[in-house]
Amino acid sequence: MNYERDGEMTEEQLQMGEMDMETRTRIRYPAKVKATVALEAIVGASTIAEIATKHGVHPVTVSTWKKELLERADEIFAKDTDNISCDCDEQTSVLYKKIGQLSMEVEHLRKST
Repeated sequence: MNYERDGEMTEEQLQMGEMDMETRTRIRYPAKVKATVALEAIVGASTIAEIATKHGVHPVTVSTWKKELLERADEIFAKDTDNISCDCDEQTSVLYKKIGQLSMEVEHLRKST
């Protein structure tokens, strides 16, 4: 599996471990991969080691993602009505401004014809 890496290292250098600590890279996994791995770990059909091997990540990483998903799962279902209303108010004012601008343009076009 190829994931985005910080820094530049060849695949051979990664496998051989030839890089010093200053040039080591950190792999950035997409959120979808993290969620999939964490869900597999939560289900528990396989061991953490098996899941880590299957997805090419360290077992500690699997455990960390599992823990983070369990701790933050409630955020997915939380309703933050304050932020929603603020966003709506801002969008409404922008839309009213645009309506006014377009009305003025239409009126100007009608007068010019």
